[in-house]
Amino acid sequence: MPLIAHWPKGIGDPGAIRDQWVHVTDVVPTLLEVLGEPYPDQFAGHRTRGLDGVSFRAMLATRQAAVRRSRQHYELAGNRGYIANGYKIVSLQPPGKPMDLDNWMLFDIGRDATEVHDLAAAQPAKLAELVAAFDADARANYVYPLDNRGVHRSLTVPPFLEDDVNRARTFYPGAGTAALGVVAPLIADRDYRLRCGFKHAEGDEGVVFAIGDPLAGMALFVRGGRATLVYRGGTGNESLQSFDLPRGSVAFELRHRALGERSRPSCGKATSWSCSQGATRRLTSSNAWTASRRSSQTSTWLRMASRPRAAAQSQ
Repeated sequence: MPLIAHWPKGIGDPGAIRDQWVHVTDVVPTLLEVLGEPYPDQFAGHRTRGLDGVSFRAMLATRQAAVRRSRQHYELAGNRGYIANGYKIVSLQPPGKPMDLDNWMLFDIGRDATEVHDLAAAQPAKLAELVAAFDADARANYVYPLDNRGVHRSLTVPPFLEDDVNRARTFYPGAGTAALGVVAPLIADRDYRLRCGFKHAEGDEGVVFAIGDPLAGMALFVRGGRATLVYRGGTGNESLQSFDLPRGSVAFELRHRALGERSRPSCGKATSWSCSQGATRRLTSSNAWTASRRSSQTSTWLRMASRPRAAAQSQ
């Protein structure tokens, strides 16, 4: 993957290409060296974790700079890799299948850049050396335990993150769209409530809130005096619910109840949304989403609308 750097005062040959190997963990050490700032041993009274990368400041100045990086571990969804001194080991784990922790392949990427010739059987000592190095790096960087589950992996969080995703979270106006990785643990396969307040005047149009990304997420937008809630699941299914929008302060609340039937294409979810100043009405769609408006709770929601915000709260 290319890394594009722009620094007129520090790069002597603009537009030139560097062949040296750098990793994303090298960016912070490089910026610190450029700024002349040391990495703190403590922050807010807590001991900091040491830097994993190395600075490539010298490489920006000249293409003749020596390569400072010689090794790096990788892990994604249970798939493992390690590069050291011209050799690379790889272990691939099909998603959702029992893992084979010993299915390592070995490649001499200096001579075999396309990784065609597996040398694991021919060079067992080199393979064992690199596997031991990977394990050391993996334990130091919290790679274990491995998790090669498929889509279910994105619906759960490690135990040490449960408290974080179980507390209410506020998304403020003017910020960027919350990424799917942040949103999924808040709404995936669980009960939750999402509330937002805003003011609507005649002619107002636009997005009230949007969370997720083009692959999966939800958004509420206003057009032609009507509000539309759109939900897009990870499998490509999409649900649209539209309703007339009152003028003035509006409080919107979406309540979602997980029915525990994710094996069905529709996911078996029931959802209700409510908005102030409206007669009771029930809408249904083909993918088992239900929408309703209840005017009996309008007063509570209007008070909530005094500070425009969108918050996802899990129960």
